[in-house]
Amino acid sequence: MATQYNISPDEKMTAVMAYTRDGMYWGNLVTPKDMKVSGLLQRSQMLPEYLVFREANSLILSSRNPQPIENPEFFIPIDSIIAFHVMPSVREESAYYDANQHNLTLKSVIVFVGAFQMRGVIPLTGRADLKRYLDTTKSLFISVHQVEITHPYMPEPGAVSVEYVTVRKSISIVSEWD
Repeated sequence: MATQYNISPDEKMTAVMAYTRDGMYWGNLVTPKDMKVSGLLQRSQMLPEYLVFREANSLILSSRNPQPIENPEFFIPIDSIIAFHVMPSVREESAYYDANQHNLTLKSVIVFVGAFQMRGVIPLTGRADLKRYLDTTKSLFISVHQVEITHPYMPEPGAVSVEYVTVRKSISIVSEWD
């Protein structure tokens, strides 16, 4: 399904994945060249109503035998996206925190996004604990780092590992884990 798309010199195409209540969608997203795509959903004041995935695929995980569906484009409403990340093969994105920062604690969490389980860490600074962080963060989406994503019906290999995921705070269930 290789389709040629014209993008301007100040744009780039990045392989991304989005999760909804029932499935996952992946494809290429066109953005400005200087934009950090992994943090796109945390810029809520600048978001369009839809993300357009080109050379797109979907996997609806409501059955025990899910099959990928290819499509030239998917128009995914921002309001339906629960989690979002760049594909594991994309290495241009860097962490949004400094691991050497004084008073930084990496809190191990598991985030439930529908039936998806996302195990990773949330960086907390100072005396913040997980509850205080969730109560005071004003963004619609929160950041989870060093993430392994699983789903009980996901086909082999069964897990996706990525450096950074944004999850919709109001729909996700967050828990500490060791």
